[in-house]
Amino acid sequence: MKEDFNSSDVEFEPAPSKASGRRPGQVSIAKIIQETSNDRMSSKRAIKQLQFGRGAPGTRRAQELWVERFNAFRTFTLRQSLDEPFNGDDVLRFFDTIISKITPSLTGKPIPNADVVLSGFRFISSYGTFTYPKSSGYELTQYVAFERGWMIQSKLAG
Repeated sequence: MKEDFNSSDVEFEPAPSKASGRRPGQVSIAKIIQETSNDRMSSKRAIKQLQFGRGAPGTRRAQELWVERFNAFRTFTLRQSLDEPFNGDDVLRFFDTIISKITPSLTGKPIPNADVVLSGFRFISSYGTFTYPKSSGYELTQYVAFERGWMIQSKLAG
C-alpha cells in the first residue's frame, strides 16, 4: 500500500437502512403534524385538568379521604392557606391528632392499624409532591419520615 495514502480522501455512502425502505413511526408523525391545532388544545386541557390520585377506585377514594382530612386540619386547625405548601411539622401535627379520630374498620379496635396510617402518610406526601412544585419550598425530608414513623408507632402503641 502506498505510504502517501490518506483514508480521509475516500468518501463512502451511508449504509443502507436495514428496514428495507420501511420507516417505522411515519404514520404517527404524519398524524401529529396533521392534528397540530387540536392536539395543542387537548394537551393543554389535559394538563390543566390533571387531578391527584392513581390506582384502583378504592385506592383513589382512600387518597381523596386522606387529602380531605389533611386539608381540613390545615384550614381549620392550623389556619393555613392551601395555596401555600405544608411542611413536616404540619404533617406530624396532623397525624398526632387524626389517629384518635379515625374509627377503625374492625369493631372493637380503639385505633386504626399502622398500615392504614402509614398509607395515609404516603398519600399526603404524594399529594404534596403533586400539588406544590419544588420551587415553592415543598419538601418532606427523611427526617420527617423517621419522625412520622416513630410518632405513629408510639401513638398506636399506647
